[in-house]
Amino acid sequence: MKQLNLKSLSIAIMLLATLAVTTACNGKKNFTYEPFKTTADGLIVCNKFFQYCKEMPEDANMEDLANTTLVWISLQKEMYTLFYNDSINAATNQCYNDFSIVADSIRHRLQGRVNDGNRSLGEIVYYTTHTVKDLSEDEDYKYWTAFYGNLDMVSRLKTRKAMIDAYATLLDEYTNVHFKDENAIEQFLVKEDRCFRSLMPFFDSLTDNETTYIINETEVILGDIYKVVDAMPEEKKAKMIMGLTMRFNRRLLQNAAQCANEIESGKRLSAEGAANYRWTLLQPFVELEEYPLSLLTPAQKKQLVDDAEKLEERINATYENAEDRQAGKTIKAVGEYILLLHLNNIL
Repeated sequence: MKQLNLKSLSIAIMLLATLAVTTACNGKKNFTYEPFKTTADGLIVCNKFFQYCKEMPEDANMEDLANTTLVWISLQKEMYTLFYNDSINAATNQCYNDFSIVADSIRHRLQGRVNDGNRSLGEIVYYTTHTVKDLSEDEDYKYWTAFYGNLDMVSRLKTRKAMIDAYATLLDEYTNVHFKDENAIEQFLVKEDRCFRSLMPFFDSLTDNETTYIINETEVILGDIYKVVDAMPEEKKAKMIMGLTMRFNRRLLQNAAQCANEIESGKRLSAEGAANYRWTLLQPFVELEEYPLSLLTPAQKKQLVDDAEKLEERINATYENAEDRQAGKTIKAVGEYILLLHLNNIL
């Protein structure tokens, strides 16, 4: 018999609390249940849920599977909380053992339905972006979503020279500067974002020295920012980490969008340039883990799904020889990796 371990239960509750617990419904297909107050009642619900999972059709779509996964995440959280609060009750130990058995069965069933070997990258991205923590009502998330949304309204610099001059001024101004507080960091983010968005149309024309200078100096400044943030009180630190992570998300998707636009416009690429573009297109799918995924805006989630569906065509377009256009193999491997990692994290 499995024994209750308070430390393990506490960790499980915290992990599940970081995941989505919404049980959004989609017609009659979704599993619903009445609130329960005891582990025994919860176990009855879990057994009913297992039966529901067994009866799901083999060709269940990712939207239904995502909703079902969210129900399971919610159920687990409620059960672990009850077990933690009633861990000294002898009867609970038997119930916990029974719950562990049905929980393993549910995980196995869900994994089999979701990861059936035939999912497109677009389906996988939809599932992963809709089974992470829902932060839509989080005040810090609302703040940063508005912050970066407003930056999109700022016009880009129109010429290459204006962009280079602005970058030089920015990097000179902030190199070796001690950021006093979050307001100073935000001021840098505003200026840097405009410079970066202005750079994108001219990226291919940058010299190696210009590229190295911009990348290295920006990394130095960001390193200074992270040191300041790390020393902040926990509440302010969490807010700033969220903002910087959303900047990271934004960069990945901005870079991918720029490369996609240039590929679709028929731009000719050198062998090195084509390789760089292929990595830039793939990067959002391999770099975005659970926390960054939870910080994507609805528009960014949609962009990521759309990009996933078009990824094979775009990557293949960077190869001159038809026999080299076999991006499907790489994309399938990436999708399998993403899905396996995500399922291990949430189930």
